[in-house]
Amino acid sequence: MTMAFNNELNDAVQQQYHAAQFIALVGRHLIPQQTDDSNTNMEYIFGKDMLRGNALANGMRVALQLYEMKISILDKKMLKL
Repeated sequence: MTMAFNNELNDAVQQQYHAAQFIALVGRHLIPQQTDDSNTNMEYIFGKDMLRGNALANGMRVALQLYEMKISILDKKMLKL
């Protein structure tokens, strides 16, 4: 399936980008700094269409549901708090 890249799609991509930066910001300031900056990494969770940041010291993570554009805090079992 091919989609035309128009203003509406551009706006959605920009919103996702800015929301993902929030996850990186959490990793930058709440997770000990790594020499390779991997504390700011996030992973894509297939089946949930979600970007998930690294675990905080207490095991919680910040995640972004891409289609719903919702930022959530997840516990160790990936359940929303």
